[in-house]
Amino acid sequence: MDKAINDFRLKLLRQAARKVLPDGYWENHKKDCHLTFDDGPFPETTPYLAELLTERGVSATFFFTGENARKYPELVKTVAEAGHQIGNHSYSHLFCYAESQDAFRQGIELTNNYIEEASGKRPVVYRPPFGIIDKSRALALEAMGMKLVYWGALAEDWQAIGEIEVVRRIDKQLEPGTIIVLHETEKNRSQCLKATGMVIDRARDQGYSFDAIAHTANE
Repeated sequence: MDKAINDFRLKLLRQAARKVLPDGYWENHKKDCHLTFDDGPFPETTPYLAELLTERGVSATFFFTGENARKYPELVKTVAEAGHQIGNHSYSHLFCYAESQDAFRQGIELTNNYIEEASGKRPVVYRPPFGIIDKSRALALEAMGMKLVYWGALAEDWQAIGEIEVVRRIDKQLEPGTIIVLHETEKNRSQCLKATGMVIDRARDQGYSFDAIAHTANE
């Protein structure tokens, strides 16, 4: 796909989603950006991301699935001890309509439990798999005391598109207060790590700073 067309598609996708999805957190109203990572934890990426972020002095938010948090509790602990926020990304990354509402709520609770057991902190933010959720499930999250978090700059980097293209796509969408979404994957380790460092450098060159969602979401 032509790069200009793809950039327009990503912009249009976000604009349309804001109109039809339940209320949630799309950006903060300061200069700070939010750097977020979905789908982990994974041994191939998570500890190295934590180390990289510490070296760069960046606070981030990791959205972990319950399945992976159960499998790798030591990585959950590593991220928490490094001072990053950990959010809930569902138990098994199912599209919201692929499970019943009861199963949805149970998955959220189970994921929160695994993360809390490993980190000592219970998640307060949730990002839905594929960025989509319906009103009834959004209300269920609210009743559980959780904040719904969406996306801003999206690179679709679950695909092997190369770190240069990841950074280019993020840069095209970068604005004050943007939620940057990157993905941890077992097979795209190099892309994930290289792109993260490059995104940080590119954003800082433009005068942006970073903060975890928990520090600004309620302002």
